[in-house]
Amino acid sequence: MIKVSVIVPVFNVGKFIEKTLTSLCNQTFTNLEIVVIDDGSEDQSGAICDRFAGYDSRIKVVHQKNQGITKTRNSGIRLATGDYLCFVDSDDWISENFIDALVNASEREKTDIAFTNHSIVNKQKCSYRDDYHQFIYTDPKEKNKLLCQIFFPAVHGKIYRRSSLMNSKITFLEQRDYTGFAEDILFNFEALNSAQKLVFVPDEYYFYNRDNPNSVCAHPAKQEANNNDRMTILGKIFSKASTLPYRLDISPTLQKIARQHIEWGKEDMARKFIESPFAGLSNSERKHLLLFANHILGKETKLTKRVINFFCRK
Repeated sequence: MIKVSVIVPVFNVGKFIEKTLTSLCNQTFTNLEIVVIDDGSEDQSGAICDRFAGYDSRIKVVHQKNQGITKTRNSGIRLATGDYLCFVDSDDWISENFIDALVNASEREKTDIAFTNHSIVNKQKCSYRDDYHQFIYTDPKEKNKLLCQIFFPAVHGKIYRRSSLMNSKITFLEQRDYTGFAEDILFNFEALNSAQKLVFVPDEYYFYNRDNPNSVCAHPAKQEANNNDRMTILGKIFSKASTLPYRLDISPTLQKIARQHIEWGKEDMARKFIESPFAGLSNSERKHLLLFANHILGKETKLTKRVINFFCRK
């Protein structure tokens, strides 16, 4: 029987973790291994996880010193024994048939990744999204375009065939001076480009909770560190893209990903990009992105364009 390992990193989510674990325990798909890793929580999160493990033997709780999201997820991958991996954040939850529907679709279509919709939870109200309009994805250009959708770059809302990840040695980035922001998009870039086939499954939902004030994305004070991580991740993506035979075909998508992160990181990110543009870009890509970064800074002048044209000439 197919087995799914659900990996749940936990850190100071005492107000939310009960709902998360309840949604996992109530799945219609029952052959689950729920790997909960308490990453040094300082509130009651660890105790709540232990209590759930006491009455559901499918839950395995590991307590560790705080190591951050990438190392914690990688620990979950190493501990997992299922045929599929599913990542659920500890302040989110999933619909009752979520895993059942995704496993059935993946097995039927013989895919490496199955994914579904999201619902944004804000002030306890759900906004249901239907962002995908294609059922099967095999073409490299179409697969990579998914990375420009609002939620596909995240690892949640999906199941991954474990053998596909293991065969390609895909894990989350662990690197000195990298704190773990935007780790999902690099993971998914590698995963979808090693996958032969992806399937979209409608009518099920991953509930993405924006009511957690402790979320990494909710801290403006972390913007500079987050932007440093963005630079690291973008550099890795362009570097790995250079090994793909269809690198030129996905150039528009790579540029859009970079533009999105420069825009989200605002002026600080634009300056970082201008001061240290990473390797792996073509001259035309570098020119386009430097112009965009200068536009974010409000410095898009005729002189700027002439200077960029000079340094980006072929």
